[in-house]
Amino acid sequence: MAYTYLHKFPNGKFYVGSTSLNPTKRYQAGHGYDSQQKMKEAIEQFGWDNVEHIEFALTNMADAERLETFLINELHTIEDGYNTFKKAQAVNMSALQLGNLIKEKRKKLRLTQEEVARLCGYSDKSMISHLESGGLNIPFEKLVSVMNVLCLTFEDLHLFLSQE
Repeated sequence: MAYTYLHKFPNGKFYVGSTSLNPTKRYQAGHGYDSQQKMKEAIEQFGWDNVEHIEFALTNMADAERLETFLINELHTIEDGYNTFKKAQAVNMSALQLGNLIKEKRKKLRLTQEEVARLCGYSDKSMISHLESGGLNIPFEKLVSVMNVLCLTFEDLHLFLSQE
C-alpha cells in the first residue's frame, strides 16, 4: 500500500507528497516537515490542526509517485504552494487524456454534460465541456467533484493510462 496526499492550508495553497508509510506516521503532527523550510513556516503560521489532509490509497509506490507528480503539476504547488521540487518521475497523462477519460466514463453512465454539471452543482455544462476538451484551468475541488459524480478515482486515471 502507498499513499499520495495533499495538505490544503487555510490560504488555499497545497503541499503534495507520497509515502509508503501510514500517512499519520509520515506527518508526525507536522513535525515530519521540520527539515523543509517552506512547509515548516506554513505549519507554524497556520497551525497543523488548521490544515486539511486529503489522502489517496494506491496499490504501489510507483503509482503514488506518478499521482504526486501529476498533482504537483496541475496544482502548481512549486510556484504557488509549498512543494520545493518535482520528483524525477514524470506523469504521462495530458489534460486531453484526462478529458477523454471523463467523457468516456460519462458516456458509459449514459449521462449528458448537463446532467453531470447539475449533479456537481453547476448552472450549465460549460465546465464539463471545458474538462472534456482538455482544459484544466479549473480549481482542483471542481475536478474532484466531477470525478466523484462519475465514480472515478485517481487509481482509475492510472489504469486508463496503462491501456493507452
